[in-house]
Amino acid sequence: MNFNISKNTIREVLKKEFGIENVQLSETKLGFVAMGFKVESRERKYFFKIWKKGRYDENVLESIKIYKKLQKLEFVPELLRSFHNSKFIFALFEFLEGEWTYDYDNKKLAEYLSRLHSIGNLSNGSPMEEFEIIYEKELWEILENIFRNNPKDYYEKFVRDFLEAYEIEIRKHWEYFIKLRDELKSLGSETFVMTHGDLFGNVMDKDGKLYIFDWDAILLSFSERDLWFKFNDGEFMKNYKKFNLNYSENIKAYEYYLLNRYFYDLYGFLVEILNPNNNGEKRKENILLLEKDWKGWLYKEVKNL
Repeated sequence: MNFNISKNTIREVLKKEFGIENVQLSETKLGFVAMGFKVESRERKYFFKIWKKGRYDENVLESIKIYKKLQKLEFVPELLRSFHNSKFIFALFEFLEGEWTYDYDNKKLAEYLSRLHSIGNLSNGSPMEEFEIIYEKELWEILENIFRNNPKDYYEKFVRDFLEAYEIEIRKHWEYFIKLRDELKSLGSETFVMTHGDLFGNVMDKDGKLYIFDWDAILLSFSERDLWFKFNDGEFMKNYKKFNLNYSENIKAYEYYLLNRYFYDLYGFLVEILNPNNNGEKRKENILLLEKDWKGWLYKEVKNL
């Protein structure tokens, strides 16, 4: 993600708003909606996260408020300070040296997730799941252009050639996705819990202790918003149910959140591949992700629904 904010501007913000000077900045990869930097001053290291204001900013700002109340949990890294102006939201965190991993202690992570899901509404303004598909218009503009028009360059041709074999299935999956959304909306919010939104891809192991990062999409929602990733992992779910005795499976919620990730990642990869402002390396990186993560993982999971 590139917000057209220079490192000099970032250094100015760190100096003026956070009191940190003479720093070295190293960018880290954070997905589609934020930028992250390792900040090294003479005294210590920090992690600095930046969001561009837009469709996500209200939820990010509310998530930061809730995050401050979650810091009593030992698996939540410390937020030192946050600040926002008319264009960006900035948050400064403690820096933890550890290993990003999917090979974590299932029992421990199940316990942590159960504890998160046992927390009630921490703020009168806590964001609530409204089942808004914020990428719907842009995704289908891209897909209809790819499916209906002749490609204008190498990348459009690659995407068309790649996706044409999946067009019928993509449309069928979308129809089912919308049906699930409407059914879940009708159920109300009585069983909603505090959810992270992308927990399993944001776990760090530091000397045997697990930390969970990227809390900028906190929502009161169905448990499956977090659980979909491990829903078919018998060992994990067995442990989770031991810690959360009140849990009752919602298959439709699982399918909805799986399909949401399937379409959201497809949208994100296509945006990065087709963006003419991205260099060739960035575009090829997202081609590999489209093949590996979307086709090699998410498509296979959705195909079994």
